[in-house]
Amino acid sequence: EEIGDSVYATDSSTIYATAGYSINEIDLSLLYAQAKHGTDDDKDSEITFTADYPITEELSAGLIFTDVSMENSDDDKTVTQLTLSYAF
Repeated sequence: EEIGDSVYATDSSTIYATAGYSINEIDLSLLYAQAKHGTDDDKDSEITFTADYPITEELSAGLIFTDVSMENSDDDKTVTQLTLSYAF
């Protein structure tokens, strides 16, 4: 979650929604978070999409896409990451 400071601000209210689905061996998930905070009820929001695919029993590859919108701030960002995970 990228909007952590907004979530823990004084008198903030936060909405979270998550969904997940598997298609064949690909695990998909979506997270939406929105925090209202401050005296002007600024709204900061985040959408994160992930996809994971098992390459072998121990190795998996993933894609993470995150879009963050911070009201009244220049901290908006969009991030795409590729991951490789090994479990033993």
